[in-house]
Parts: sequence; C-alpha cells; structure tokens
Amino acid sequence: MSENLFRQPDGPRCIYVLDDDPDICRLVSSTLREFGFEIVACHSAAALRRLLQVRVPDLCIVDLGLPDADGMDVVRELQARYACGVMVLTGRGYLSDRVMGLELGADDYVVKPFEPRELVARVRSILRRRDKSHSTSAPSEARSQLAEFAGWRF
Repeated sequence: MSENLFRQPDGPRCIYVLDDDPDICRLVSSTLREFGFEIVACHSAAALRRLLQVRVPDLCIVDLGLPDADGMDVVRELQARYACGVMVLTGRGYLSDRVMGLELGADDYVVKPFEPRELVARVRSILRRRDKSHSTSAPSEARSQLAEFAGWRF
C-alpha cells in the first residue's frame, strides 16, 4: 500500500531526519517546518527503526555517517522495506558514494554544506515524483484495498 496510514491526504507531509549532528538536525528540521512539513528528527539508525515501527513517513533524509550503522545499509533497508522517499544528506561527496547511494535506491543525494532553500526544493521534487508514480502506476489490486472514511485513507 503506497499511502501513509497516519496522514490525512491534505495534511502536512511527514519527514524523518536521521543525522547524528544535532545542529544539522535543527537546521534541516526548522527549515522544513517553515515550509509546512511535519518533522521528526532522530540521531541513530536504531531510533529511526523504532519510529518506522509506528509510522512510515513520506520521506526519510539520511546521513551516511551514523554512530550505530552504515548509512548505505539504512538507505538499502528503507528502499527494500518501506514505501517512502529517501534522500541522502551527507558530507561524503565522493563520486563513488553518490553513485552507490543512488544505485541503492535514494531518490536524491545532497552533499553538505547545502543551501536550505535548495533542500526544500529537492524535498518537494521527490514528493511530487512519488505522488505521480503512485497515482499512475499503482496496480488495480492495491487501489481496491484502499478505504476512505472521514477524510482518512487506509
């Protein structure tokens, strides 16, 4: 099912920010909140996995340099198990890292330092592409499993 179970169709889009640097988390979170996104920040892969058990966001922004996991493994896991967008936001700017991140399923790869307004544009672009692909390519079986009630989609 491609729809988020906990978000009303017209409500704010939910984004998880995974970065072990509290300053980066604050910058990304405050910037995206200014543009109407609901943000949940976490500082470890374990914390992200706990959040994913409760709610799958529309997008995960993932740093590759994490204290408890390889960020590339997190990207691979998100791509394989969850119907959410994935953006890599990292200090690793080597071509091999960028290519690997995109090959593993990231929708975009942004290198630090970054321009906050450009980050917002890239987030919106990912969400637009995902919305289009899910609305036009969802199999009829998945569509028939959707239920709507009081503005909620299940």
